[in-house]
Amino acid sequence: MDEVRSAVRVILVDGSGRTLLFRSVDDYWFTPGGGLDEGEDLEAAARREVLEEVGLEFGSLGEPLGSEQIEFVFEGRRIVQFQTYFRVRLEGFHEVLSAGFTEEELRGVTAHRWWSREEISATSELIYPAHLLDWL
Repeated sequence: MDEVRSAVRVILVDGSGRTLLFRSVDDYWFTPGGGLDEGEDLEAAARREVLEEVGLEFGSLGEPLGSEQIEFVFEGRRIVQFQTYFRVRLEGFHEVLSAGFTEEELRGVTAHRWWSREEISATSELIYPAHLLDWL
């Protein structure tokens, strides 16, 4: 049976215009974020996920950029995920502090990197969402 969940993704853009992406064990790059906890709204989930995965608290979340439904398999579970995207602009540079990663995230994430718009545009590596450049 599929696991169906709602999630939030946050496109973090630093003061130099670079975007933070995490690398999956399955060799694709993706934005910070994750599933909503019971009773949690999108903004609370976005703040919690960014704090856990990046070690960062931020100001205004703003309006959603858009949403999508995706399906994927993770650790043998088929997941149908309805995810909403937000963009957060940061002042300066922020070092990624992933001390709040869950055990599942520690197994699923192999690296992180701040990408310029040009690097995203030029890479042959798989990046999600596919239309990330449109939202930058």
